[in-house]
Amino acid sequence: EHLEDMHMLRSKILSALPEAKEGFEYGFPVYYMDGEPLVGYAGRQKGLMFYVMDPNIVAAYHEELATRITGKTCIIIKENSQTSKQTILRCIDNMLTDLMNKHVM
Repeated sequence: EHLEDMHMLRSKILSALPEAKEGFEYGFPVYYMDGEPLVGYAGRQKGLMFYVMDPNIVAAYHEELATRITGKTCIIIKENSQTSKQTILRCIDNMLTDLMNKHVM
């Protein structure tokens, strides 16, 4: 059901974090830099989930994504009446940029 969006997320991650290594942990694909897990994604009953392992990065987007954030590190990639999929994907792009900037410095 989420296969197309999973491929899209994988492409976004590898494009934004070209040095990231792919692995499998927590029951889903996870991407690492310097041995540190940064992001991952998984199909769940609620929808496709995007995980950013740094809760501070997720917190920075809480206002825009409040209805799509579950827990400290998980974003549901499913639009609702308050948040469009386009907004969710733009925030994910920005989060990936934030992660890359954090690991380059």
